[in-house]
Amino acid sequence: MTYGLIQLAPRAYDLFLHGEVVGSVVRNSSYQPYTWTAELLEDVPPARRPAPFTTAESGRIIPVDAIA
Repeated sequence: MTYGLIQLAPRAYDLFLHGEVVGSVVRNSSYQPYTWTAELLEDVPPARRPAPFTTAESGRIIPVDAIA
C-alpha cells in the first residue's frame, strides 16, 4: 500500500491513498531523530482502516518512523 504526501506547510502534510486525502502527517520535533504523527481524517472501525492504522492508538494516531 503506497501513500502520497502533499506538503501544506513546514512539517505538515496531507496524506493521500488511491488519490484521496485520508489523513494528515505532522513532524513533532525540530531535531533529529525526527518523530512524526499520522492521523486519519475519519475514525472508522478497525476493519476499515488502511494499514498500518489497523492497530492505531485510539484508532486515529500512529507514530511514523521516517517519511521519504
